[in-house]
Amino acid sequence: MNTPLQFRKEQRTAAFVAILLFAFLLLLIQMWLFVASLDTLLEGRTLLAIPAAVVSLVCFGINAWMLLGLRRMERME
Repeated sequence: MNTPLQFRKEQRTAAFVAILLFAFLLLLIQMWLFVASLDTLLEGRTLLAIPAAVVSLVCFGINAWMLLGLRRMERME
């Protein structure tokens, strides 16, 4: 039978894996934005660079927020 402590550790593990997968997805989006904006810059079109940078900064902010949440979760142990 699982004790409450074991159940809580299992929940933390599942949350960590979910956050890790979401962070990987955001990283893939940032890489795609970088490649797409670099491609358009090399073609001489600069219109896409600013929106791509803003979305990339938002992805970075979400990743930083999730990292802070993981550190908070680690301190609760």
